Amino acid sequence: MTNKTIKPIRKSIYIIASTFYPELSDELIKGAKKELSTSSTKGYPQVYKVPGAFEISGMAKIGKWLDLAQTK
Repeated sequence: MTNKTIKPIRKSIYIIASTFYPELSDELIKGAKKELSTSSTKGYPQVYKVPGAFEISGMAKIGKWLDLAQTK
């Protein structure tokens, strides 16, 4: 058996929120940031706001592409 060095994968944390109800989404973002600040995650989450719920999945796919581009 050979010793293989495992290369860590850089992962980012994204918060994607719809601005359809800004008073609600702003509170959810604030709560998510607070929880992440008390966890063992490093760095700050990147926050993206989109017009509605339909756009959230598209932005999540873009975030995945950004992570893949950063690991190369």
